[in-house]
Amino acid sequence: MADPSMMICAALQPVCGFINNTGAPAATARRFSSFVCIKRNRRALTKAIEDLQAVEKVVQEQVSLETNQLNKCDPRVELWLSRVDGVLVPIDAIEQECDQLMQYSCFCSSSLSLGKRYRLGKRVLEILEDLRGLIEEGNQFKVFGSKPLPALVEDQPRIEALGIKPVLKNLWEFFNSSNVGIIGIWGPGGVGKTTLLNTFNNELKEWGTDYQVVIMIEVSNSGNLNIAAIQRMITDRLGLPWNDTETVQTRARFLAKALGRKKFIILLDDVRNKFKLEDVGIPTPDSEIKSKLILTSRDEDVCYQMGAHQSLIKMEYLEKESAWELFQNNLSTKAIAAIESPAPNVVREHAEAIVQSCGGLPLALKVIGRAVAGLTEPEDWSLAVQATKDDIKDLHGVPEMFHKLKYSYDKLIKQQQRCFLYCTLFPEYGSIRKDKLVEYWMADGLIPQDPKKGHRIIRSLLSACLLESCKSDSSEVKMHHIIRHLGISLAVRENIIVKAGMSLERAPSERVANS
Repeated sequence: MADPSMMICAALQPVCGFINNTGAPAATARRFSSFVCIKRNRRALTKAIEDLQAVEKVVQEQVSLETNQLNKCDPRVELWLSRVDGVLVPIDAIEQECDQLMQYSCFCSSSLSLGKRYRLGKRVLEILEDLRGLIEEGNQFKVFGSKPLPALVEDQPRIEALGIKPVLKNLWEFFNSSNVGIIGIWGPGGVGKTTLLNTFNNELKEWGTDYQVVIMIEVSNSGNLNIAAIQRMITDRLGLPWNDTETVQTRARFLAKALGRKKFIILLDDVRNKFKLEDVGIPTPDSEIKSKLILTSRDEDVCYQMGAHQSLIKMEYLEKESAWELFQNNLSTKAIAAIESPAPNVVREHAEAIVQSCGGLPLALKVIGRAVAGLTEPEDWSLAVQATKDDIKDLHGVPEMFHKLKYSYDKLIKQQQRCFLYCTLFPEYGSIRKDKLVEYWMADGLIPQDPKKGHRIIRSLLSACLLESCKSDSSEVKMHHIIRHLGISLAVRENIIVKAGMSLERAPSERVANS
């Protein structure tokens, strides 16, 4: 026998259309439709779900295209997708209830069944309205994503930062001083200036700041300054449009105005020659412009010339413990096991000798550490020690290290280069009085008979980190072991003075082809 409820619903179907056509109140039409026309609404629900899923697929494809280009999903689209998920998730249960009700319900059953039919029908109509609204909204989207706004601080590579806590603390002290606008950090190549700057940058992000933008730029201006490249980096970080047709002068004026409206921090890494900030479009931080500029350089004079007059930090070589730790961090586990084996331990003695030869220079500790990383036998370690004394350039990675360090030499004028190479003749790990060194240069014809000229050259070599002042006696200078080997390799290449390591007490007269 046919279900009475189904028969009555079928008989009342025309009434649904009549109520809608007579202009009855919408609420009345919906209530009647939800109770009587549940089967028809169930079919409409299925179609609306299919239509919405098709629109959702198109939107998701467009969002994927944007995210693949590193763009950010439009927040309106993001909200729409979350609402679609919220609507579609519970629909399976609603559909199952509809199917069960149409299969088993009886119109003449208890008031509980009638109430359930009404509530379910009402819920189906509500979902239908939501689905149709989402379909219409999804079809109207024209923009699906956009370039993300620049972050306050961009993460920089996290490099092993041993032994920099004191100098990092010093940097923060200068930074927090209201009287300091420009801070200079100087030291030899490979000493950790970039590591310090990266660490400082990342701490700005971790701890937060009231500055509006932090911009880090690698300058490395060994030749002409690439102003356009620096301007492009600043423009990108500010989220501003780039115009290839503009001159650097026009762009500099525009950037100066844009940065002038912000409280900024600019980090300039590896500044090799001075340049005018205004040529790039960077306002000079001062008491009025509460912004900061921090630069690193191998040359102390460059820091002064860039405006870091009262806020200068020198990066020193690593202390013994930090140097040993950094060296070990670049060894293999089997090499470390050989070093830590019970006494008497010849391997450890050799390893300590190698660390000493690196003189606390992080770059050398990493490069030479990797070169000997797999050694376990005492004989192999002994050969490595000898190589660091005699011909360090034959160790793996050392030529590349020399190439990085060589810029400080290349920047010197020819006369200064000859005077630097001359210094490789003096005893390793020894020192020499400045006035004696000047006398030797004059006696050998490297400079005119003018002591002041000689002392200016010493000052230039100290500023370039190619010579060091002796802590025990400021009237004496010395040469770092690694820098000395760099000098010897350059002297051999240029067929200049290379008879090194003799305890000389007078101007050397020998010039040979090999040391």
